[in-house]
Amino acid sequence: MGHELLWPCPLPDLIDAVVAGTVIRDALSALYRTGRFLGEYDHRSGIYDYTDRSTANLESFIGIERIHVGENEVYRLDYHGGLIKP
Repeated sequence: MGHELLWPCPLPDLIDAVVAGTVIRDALSALYRTGRFLGEYDHRSGIYDYTDRSTANLESFIGIERIHVGENEVYRLDYHGGLIKP
């Protein structure tokens, strides 16, 4: 049941959907190569700093994924999930 809330980026020249997707793909590919999923993770991709902060419990987790250019937050995703038991 994905829900997305969108708001205008105050600095649209710093990032677009294609760049954000590329930064996220690169960061998550590097994260998955470490063999883990949750917790703290930082990744640099050109001028973009990707950060992910989440709880480390697979049963129920929340997190925030962000991309910064310098001090400017140009992308943010709040997420949550967990195990589904039948």
